[in-house]
Amino acid sequence: MTEQVQDSVQASEQGRPTEQTGQVQPAGPVRATDLVQALAELSGAMLATEGVEDLLARIATVAAASMGTQAWCGITLRADGRAFTVAVSDPRAAMVDEIQYANGDGPCLESLRTGTTVLVSDLTTETRWGDYPAHALVQGVRASLSLPIVVEGESVGAVNLYSPTVELFDETRRRDAAVVTAGASGTIGMALRLARQVTLSAQLEAALSSRTVIDQAIGIVIRDRRCSPDEAFAYLRSASQHRNVKLRDVATELVATMSHKPPARPAAGAPPVRPAPGPAPVTPPAGVPAPPAS
Repeated sequence: MTEQVQDSVQASEQGRPTEQTGQVQPAGPVRATDLVQALAELSGAMLATEGVEDLLARIATVAAASMGTQAWCGITLRADGRAFTVAVSDPRAAMVDEIQYANGDGPCLESLRTGTTVLVSDLTTETRWGDYPAHALVQGVRASLSLPIVVEGESVGAVNLYSPTVELFDETRRRDAAVVTAGASGTIGMALRLARQVTLSAQLEAALSSRTVIDQAIGIVIRDRRCSPDEAFAYLRSASQHRNVKLRDVATELVATMSHKPPARPAAGAPPVRPAPGPAPVTPPAGVPAPPAS
């Protein structure tokens, strides 16, 4: 995040394209007070918030406040090919975002698709995006600025700033918004990576749990049928295919049945396996040949 912010600040001073937006930022002084405060809040956002939702809400609030006047912010992220508003500083920002999603076009979606900054200085004279300008005017919007959220070189969302003031987003505010968005991109990228790690950890834990219960079931089959591990696994797999039930669920049910405990994860729609009185070998489902005894 630090390198992105530094690149945006330097580009603002030198009037060159930024890595974040690919847009030429006009040279000139940065409004230090609002911008420094915004960056300081972004830097502490990861530690100061308890979850991703709170983090995104903080970013939306910081981005709107960095404009130094009345402005609303909505943050759009793309998931499974669709765009969603995940945080807003004001409910009106969500309403304007939704107009664009319904129309399938607008400054927010254009910024997300192209990875470039989209400026609307005066919505009353805007002719792009079909019916969107008319609907947005009804919501009180007169100007807007949409900047792409870039994570690992890919546009994954957009920071959308809306204002009831025509031509609010002058050169200085556009430059400041680019710097804040660069910082937000770094913070959001970190949050997305953490979310992926949590998901992966949960998947690995589930896989290890499944492997453990399958190994236990293989042990039961080996003991009762006096066969090899490969033959025991083939038996369980045949039972799974015959009953159209996941192998993990067959194993879970077998382990629970043999220990006379309710199954922790019963197979959906599968009939329960009732043990015969006293020790008995596992009986294969109808139509499934038992592995040969050694």
